[in-house]
Amino acid sequence: TFLFQKEDVKLDICLFQPGRKQVHAFIDKGYDDIFHAIHVPERYESVEEMLFALNESVQHDTPPYEHDEYIGWHPVYNTYGVTVFPNTIGKWINYKMHGSTCHLRYYKTSEQEALCSGKFLTTFPKCAAAAGYAQGGKRSKESERGWIIYRNNTLTVCRGHSKDQKIKHAPHPGFCDGEMKHEPENDATIVGRVNIKINSLQERFCAAEALW
Repeated sequence: TFLFQKEDVKLDICLFQPGRKQVHAFIDKGYDDIFHAIHVPERYESVEEMLFALNESVQHDTPPYEHDEYIGWHPVYNTYGVTVFPNTIGKWINYKMHGSTCHLRYYKTSEQEALCSGKFLTTFPKCAAAAGYAQGGKRSKESERGWIIYRNNTLTVCRGHSKDQKIKHAPHPGFCDGEMKHEPENDATIVGRVNIKINSLQERFCAAEALW
């Protein structure tokens, strides 16, 4: 339930890679008049590790607040975003060189890895295939891959291509690189859609598994 908090007034969760775009997750949370985003531009070794990284980011990569004697505690910025990486190779260096807010989030102990390892593949095989993972550490077939969007109490699963959209005047590289990358290109891209109030990622994946 780390992403689902009662104080959120907005919650967009886009998981898995849309086509060939270089984004594997983009989370947009709205609360306390803040736009709080988490961007995952690179593939993790497993879905479990990516979800673990998102959980770590939500808990630790938090927007700064300051205290005012008249209005009390309030956010310093109205926009706060981080880019989360599994390691310091590849894009990490480029993001760091340009001053982007980046954090490494991954399994820190073998116990954490053992606790989660392999469960997603067996519990949600269609969602795992959509994310690009198959049994035995192999990649899933391209025809099985897709992505999931949860927005405004609506769950949508997609395959194919997403729209080519960019955020104007946004710093690059940065967390905004992941924004607006999951929008389905057309109706043919949408595999299934259901109106549902979701309170946890498990509920989300259960609903998505039935839509593929």
